Amino acid sequence: MLGKFARLSFLMLLVACVAPASGAANFAVSAGGEPAVTNTPTNSHFFDWNSQGGNVRYCITVERGGSSFERGCIPSASTYYLGGSGQFSQTENSLPNGTVVVTRPSEYIDGIGLYPCSGEHCRSGTLIDLGAPVLTVYAAGTANYTNNPQIPMHIDYNDALSHPWFAGGDAAAVYICARRDRGCTNADLHSYTPNCSHANLTRFAAPGNAKVNSFDCTFDFSSEADGPVYLCASAADQSIPDPDPNANESLAVFPTHVNQFVNPATGQGWTAGDANLADSSCGSVLLDRAPPAIGVTASDTTPATGDLVTFSASGSDGGSGISGPYTWSFGDNTAGKEGTNITHTYSAPGTYHVELTTHDGAGNTGTAGVDLVVKTEGGSGDEGTVTVKPPSKDAIGGKLGTQTTSLGELKVIAPKKYKLSKKPKPILMTLIASSPGAFQAALTKGPKTVAKGAGVLAGAGTFGFKLKLPKRLTAGTYKLRLTFVPDGASAGTTKTISIPFIRPRARKHASRSQRPAARGAGTVNVDAGPPAAGYGH
Repeated sequence: MLGKFARLSFLMLLVACVAPASGAANFAVSAGGEPAVTNTPTNSHFFDWNSQGGNVRYCITVERGGSSFERGCIPSASTYYLGGSGQFSQTENSLPNGTVVVTRPSEYIDGIGLYPCSGEHCRSGTLIDLGAPVLTVYAAGTANYTNNPQIPMHIDYNDALSHPWFAGGDAAAVYICARRDRGCTNADLHSYTPNCSHANLTRFAAPGNAKVNSFDCTFDFSSEADGPVYLCASAADQSIPDPDPNANESLAVFPTHVNQFVNPATGQGWTAGDANLADSSCGSVLLDRAPPAIGVTASDTTPATGDLVTFSASGSDGGSGISGPYTWSFGDNTAGKEGTNITHTYSAPGTYHVELTTHDGAGNTGTAGVDLVVKTEGGSGDEGTVTVKPPSKDAIGGKLGTQTTSLGELKVIAPKKYKLSKKPKPILMTLIASSPGAFQAALTKGPKTVAKGAGVLAGAGTFGFKLKLPKRLTAGTYKLRLTFVPDGASAGTTKTISIPFIRPRARKHASRSQRPAARGAGTVNVDAGPPAAGYGH
């Protein structure tokens, strides 16, 4: 497994402290003991024996995969030791992954019977773990982008049988590879990183069942340029090789027998590089600390009160891309709006600063602005002229009738004529919208704007609209210019309709010459010619 990486910069030694066998047993597990987990399909168990007498033999029972096997006796089934001491071993081959191997020797004294050994000091068992752990690595959590150069790394560890490598306390063996151009592979250098090798969960010695753990650490990219960051990791489990019982032990700590926790080739303890190593797994994130570049354009920077002004946003971001909405502030204490293209009206003259903000995928904020000088002309531009309840056709035109025009996604019902009065009533309209947007109405006579108003339609539906009129209007034909800009559009539709303003018809009064004659007077027939002789006498 060590050959999976170009090199491991640090090798962690496994130190085993095994207590000597106790009691009056005639044989015991060899001083090195048997490791709990091994990563070879061959497993050897070693025992020391001391006959302390005569006519003794030792027989081996092996349990593996739920079955028991009698492996024979030493020196043989029919001969005995006549005193002395020595070592014997039992090797099991072709062991499948996940197999637990337990070897139990028994002492047999001729003429007395079979005496099984009791106690852990005279039995040996190990788990075969041939599979490597699997890691899942995250850089900056699950985010695709970050503007924080302190990038956290989280490593999830999962192994079917074995805990992470144990190097004392909560220390394990985690190897890190960081690149900016691509994710690391097994062939890339992975360096042992102590800060990333502290296990988050308690590990127990008992093998078997799925083993889940995790590690956390942080890497500082403050001095590096923006761009992709790849953080990759490998880690060792707790398995160690089972040494060849015929290996040269001239360098071993215990030259009289094999110590399972010592590499016979070096005389040193096994290292993390001898365990099962996880394939390199990577997490990535895009480091982006630059704000987006955005711009603002206004359809008119010197509008009059009541004018619809269309604002348009533009932006670009070469890192994480613009992800936030475009948010507008108009500087006139009205509520802000969101959108790439929006409309607004000002009800009072003055200088206003319009500010646009947005953010990119990493959370960097971009801002831009434009100044407007609003002058007084025409109506007030009061957005309150839009009403939720639409007027009836009778209220709009009465006996003078109504007219209908279409502005794309908006239909407008307006009066056909308008009757003047001493106290002018507002012009009433019904607005039927199939989408939200902004509406403006301007009443003109010749080159002069008589009245102007605008409002926002919050959604599709039917609304009412009131256009307030000034006093002292004269009779004649007026033009009503109607504009509708749908939400998100940079331009709208404008149409003009004519509305005759008429005076009320004067009341008829009878003249004095037409008044009826006084009672008792004769009737004069001007067409009958002169009266006859003697008429009136």
